[in-house]
Amino acid sequence: MKVILLQSIKDLGQKGDVKEVKEGYGRNFLLARGLAVLATQGAVSSRQSELKNLAEHEAKLKKDAEILKQKIEAAPLLAHVSTNEQGVVFGSINVKDIADLLKEKGIAVDKTQLEIKSPIKKIGETIVKINLYKNIKADLKLKVESK
Repeated sequence: MKVILLQSIKDLGQKGDVKEVKEGYGRNFLLARGLAVLATQGAVSSRQSELKNLAEHEAKLKKDAEILKQKIEAAPLLAHVSTNEQGVVFGSINVKDIADLLKEKGIAVDKTQLEIKSPIKKIGETIVKINLYKNIKADLKLKVESK
């Protein structure tokens, strides 16, 4: 019996795989629990078109992430902070502040995509990693200056 897996199943396959299974296992376990559907000609062709659409969508997301990466890395981001006479920063710059600064520049990035070890409390230049898509990361140059 051939089935198309609707979920990834340990020791059997990943979601979307077409697998040959024993009749009882397929009917009594996989189909009964909604883990798979019969691999009819229509279901297989539907799955293939679904995979094609998914691949096109993935390619578009990757292309958009590459464009965003170039836009982020093109120019440094400038942050102005209050300091005392010795140059010590009052407060700090955290991921929310960086995300807001990027939004003002026209770049929509969620604060969960930003990687900083700790809030920035020094004047100078810092590199902030931004996870844009799977293996695509941008290096944002953040310049912190006194007001």
